[in-house]
Amino acid sequence: MTNWWLEEAKKRLFPLSKEQNILEIAIKEWIWIYEVIDLYPDRKFENNDDPEFIDGVEYNEEYAYCGLCGKERLRYVYLINNVFTNNFLYVGSKCIEKFDIVSQSGNIGEERNKELKKRLSETKKTTQQNHVIDCLEECIDSLNEEKYLSFIKYYKENGAFTPLQMLVIARRLEKQNIKYNPQFFKIKMRRDREKKQIFQIGPNDLIKYIIPIMTINQKKASYSLLETELKKIDGLPCPF
Repeated sequence: MTNWWLEEAKKRLFPLSKEQNILEIAIKEWIWIYEVIDLYPDRKFENNDDPEFIDGVEYNEEYAYCGLCGKERLRYVYLINNVFTNNFLYVGSKCIEKFDIVSQSGNIGEERNKELKKRLSETKKTTQQNHVIDCLEECIDSLNEEKYLSFIKYYKENGAFTPLQMLVIARRLEKQNIKYNPQFFKIKMRRDREKKQIFQIGPNDLIKYIIPIMTINQKKASYSLLETELKKIDGLPCPF
């Protein structure tokens, strides 16, 4: 560990710790309390927000600092708590590993790192789900409320949309100029009736709206299905 790293950690940790002289002792006062925060890179501050310090997190140009090393522009931060002073810090995962901060369950080293990865995966999944639901809620108006509420219900139960549902949603998002991340949406194609919906979607719509959301295996399966059907008709190649 470099001297710079150690000096930064001392400067930031000692004021919040019981131990004021020996870093190794001060570190042992802190535990990771199994919380991971997703700080969106495009987060916009409201008028009543202080861009320097919000909910215990220092910000620089809408990104967070690591509370230990000072590294900027973090997307995900991990909440640690001092068991003596009850102070909190948001830190990056590398600092948790580098300083070997114990987890709430008492794990360190590889076992703690497994917990970090698991919790990060859960946080990413929640972020994706919230993004999808937020997009659908933005689509709702007085004329389509019932339809989009049914889409939300279907998504909560299945975690994905049928190809035709996704086509309707993607067109609506584009029409209303709602920005969305295609990678956060998922398409369900396990049953034959869902696979057959591919044939009801025109090639242009398929390429524009559906394929960017498909997994690699779904793209391969769709290509194979379409190619087989087109050869049956007139021997034409698949259009994508």
